Amino acid sequence: MKKQKVAIVTDGACSLTPAQGEQLGVYVAPVYVNIGDKTYQAGVDLETSEFYRLMQASKKLPTTAQPTAADFIKLYTKLADEVDEIVT
Repeated sequence: MKKQKVAIVTDGACSLTPAQGEQLGVYVAPVYVNIGDKTYQAGVDLETSEFYRLMQASKKLPTTAQPTAADFIKLYTKLADEVDEIVT
């Protein structure tokens, strides 16, 4: 009997960056972080140290937004060719 390959998918609210998730076999759709007039993806184009530096320099507190449906569709589509099951 062939082993099934299962992918675990979560969003960045789990406190894992995509790189950390990759080491654990977990696929992470990063959350969005809005600082000033710029939007970043946490763990992709915004590291923790840079987040704190930007937050101190900004006059407004940062806000976050969940990954979009399109972000998940893109990730699921990629995984559909690689795994048998996706758990999210």
